[in-house]
Amino acid sequence: MATASGLFIPTADYEAVRNVFLLFTQAAGKTPAQANDEALAAYYQARDALDLTLEAPDHTPLETNWVHIVDWGMSINEESEIQVQITDMRFWEQVNSPS
Repeated sequence: MATASGLFIPTADYEAVRNVFLLFTQAAGKTPAQANDEALAAYYQARDALDLTLEAPDHTPLETNWVHIVDWGMSINEESEIQVQITDMRFWEQVNSPS
């Protein structure tokens, strides 16, 4: 699926969109059986409407299918995780090239 994940350190700007990622927390449930499919669909729609982008270290945009911030309702100052489905082959070529 070409997904990557890493450390997410929220900034003050995150607070403006945090409610979208908390929708996932509410919809996912504690187990897959507890997931609310309608609520998950609403989350995906709201997340995709944000039109988030990912940039390479040189600030060139990387093509992605989605960007998800894992937010289980922790303090806004806590580190979290970001998950991204990256479809841009340049990224994967750089990651997999020998140094």
